[in-house]
Amino acid sequence: MLLPAGELVIESSSPSGDRLVRAYFIDPGAAGRTVVRAEVVGLDLGSKPRNIYLNEPSPHGVPRITWKSDTVVVIDGIEVNVEAENWDYRWR
Repeated sequence: MLLPAGELVIESSSPSGDRLVRAYFIDPGAAGRTVVRAEVVGLDLGSKPRNIYLNEPSPHGVPRITWKSDTVVVIDGIEVNVEAENWDYRWR
């Protein structure tokens, strides 16, 4: 399923500066509730963004993004390996 881009609310660079995670609020309008979508993009030329996270927003609003390493990021308490995983609340 193709997700709308949404409104960019925060971005965070990996410790090495090679990757960037961007988080967006998506308002589906009458179709449902606002969700958070996050994507990872390599900062080398030609890298395309890849969705890695889709979840309901946390009560504190803007997602909290923390890098554990150059390949593992924690978004609102959910750990995701940006090279191999994605997390979607609809599958849980």
